[in-house]
Parts: sequence; structure tokens; C-alpha cells
Amino acid sequence: MSVESIVKSIYDADKESLEFSKPLYYKLLCQWLKKGVNSFDKMTDLPKTVIENLKAKYTSPILSEVIDVKKDISSTKLLLKLYDGLLVECVLLKREDGLYTACVSSEVGCTMKCEFCATGSVGFKRALNWWEIIEQFFHLKALNNELDRIVFMGMGEPLCNFENVKRAIEYIKGEIGMSPRRITVSTSGIAPGIKALADSKLGVKLALSLVTANDSVRNTLMSASRLYSLTELKKALLYYSEKENRRIALEYCMLKGVNTDRKSADELKNFTKGLIYSVNLIPWNKLDFLPFDTPSAKEIKAFEGYLNALNVKYTIRVSRGRDTSAACGMLVAKNKGGV
Repeated sequence: MSVESIVKSIYDADKESLEFSKPLYYKLLCQWLKKGVNSFDKMTDLPKTVIENLKAKYTSPILSEVIDVKKDISSTKLLLKLYDGLLVECVLLKREDGLYTACVSSEVGCTMKCEFCATGSVGFKRALNWWEIIEQFFHLKALNNELDRIVFMGMGEPLCNFENVKRAIEYIKGEIGMSPRRITVSTSGIAPGIKALADSKLGVKLALSLVTANDSVRNTLMSASRLYSLTELKKALLYYSEKENRRIALEYCMLKGVNTDRKSADELKNFTKGLIYSVNLIPWNKLDFLPFDTPSAKEIKAFEGYLNALNVKYTIRVSRGRDTSAACGMLVAKNKGGV
């Protein structure tokens, strides 16, 4: 089997490798992939001879293989085996409006190794190719065609794999036809990457995993903070806002006894000055192998009170996928033979 998926071949318009005798067949296969169909046999308007030729060369329109599925009421998590045997996870999230969001990974493991994140515990293996990111979308699209948004919030730091993420977004916008307003890139705080994203003019939304607005505390929790201070990070965010004129989502993962006191609220207020922002408060999802805990309802309520007194705009984000270990910070491929 080729190490390049049909997704890549389509994007590069390499029709010869697809053994198509007519441009019409190329167009039809593109349409089937956009609909979430990932089986040649289900592509009913392609001639049988074309289907047989494709099946002789490829086992599937996409190279990655679903080897495990976990579901709960609000999410479906897929474990994918890549062409080289490594494993990566992606999630289909059901929103309150009844539609669905794809949460995709950008790396096998993660370069950042944030102390409170499960993915960081598995280390870093490699960056995903852009077409491997697209394949995740097609796997999730096959589960539910009501999928209309995508977030780069899975395994890995998207801005450490900027070129592949950028090309994946270009495909999603151009070939799939998704509005950039429905695409969100999340970062742990790679300041040069934020500026590069702004300069790319992709028009997507930006989310920052802030966690704390205290440099000293952040340094103990996130390696990105040791590379780029909050001062540098804020400059990058202001640059992004100026270029894109978009609200930036500040993801604030609440850790018991770490970042939920009055001082933390004051620091968060100070950090938001001058920004077009929204704060998403996310109670940490407990993982037994990490040395943190979820704040109590009382602790969360007290922190909300501090923010209200300071007029900080925020929402409490409902945790989706906790039962399948697919919620924020919980993605980690544990299966034997993977990462």
C-alpha cells in the first residue's frame, strides 16, 4: 500500500495515481469523501471497474484504520492506527444545538508535556501529516453527517506543527467548504505560532490554554510558558486580534487549590485588559496518574464570585466526553503497540 492516502492524492490533483480514466470519477470520489463515506463499495455512482482498480491499490480511501471506539451520551472517541502503526485519537462531540464538532489531533503524543494533560504523559513521537489530520475528519464525518465544526484540540500542539495544520485548514475550507468561523485552533501558548497564524490570514478562531495568568505558576504547569512569558504571549494575542479582529477564547482549566483563589482572579483580570476575549472555565477532569484534583462546586462558585466582582466575562464550559476519557486534557492512546 502506498504511504500516501487518496486524500492527499485528491488534494494534489494527482489523478494518475487514482487510475481514473475520466475527470468525472475524480470529482465523484471527492464528493463521497466530503459526505463521510470511507468505503469504496458505498460509492455507488462510480463504475465497478474504477472501484475494483482502486480496491486493488488501496484497502480504503483513507490509510488510517479505526481500531477502537468508545461512546457516551455526548461523544464518540476513535482510536486510529496510522500507516506506520502509531496510534492517535480523535473525538466526535455532540453540541447542545444537536449538531456535532470534530476534535482532531495534530501530533502523535505532544511536544508540550503540560503537567495536567494526559497526552503529555505519553511523550512525543511525531507530527501528523496534513492529510492524516484530514483523515480524522472523514472518520468522524462517517459517524454523523451533521458534523459542521472542527477544533484542533486533540493530541498535540497545533502550532508546533504549523505547516501541516495550515494545509489541513486550507483543505477544510477549500475542498470541504467549511467556513473559517467554524474552525478553531487551540494552543498552549506558542507566541511565534500565534503570529504566524495571524499572518496566514486563514480567518480561523483562536483558543489559548491559559490555565493561569501567573508566570511563576504557569512555568510549573506548562513548558510553553518557560519558552514564552505571559508578556510575550499577550503581545502575540494582541497582534492576532489586530490582524483578524476576532474574539480569543481563553481556556482556563481550574485545578483544585492551584488557580482558583482571589489572587488568580485578579491576575486573570489584569491579563485580559486590552484583549477581545471570552474566558471558558473548565473544571479539570481527574486522572488518577496525575497529581491534581478537580475543584469542588464550592471552590468553583467562589472563583466565579471573584470574577463577577471584577467584571471578567466568562462561561462555565460543560465537560463532554468524560466517560470515554475524551474530555479536555484526557486524550491518551493507551493501547499496546501505539504511542
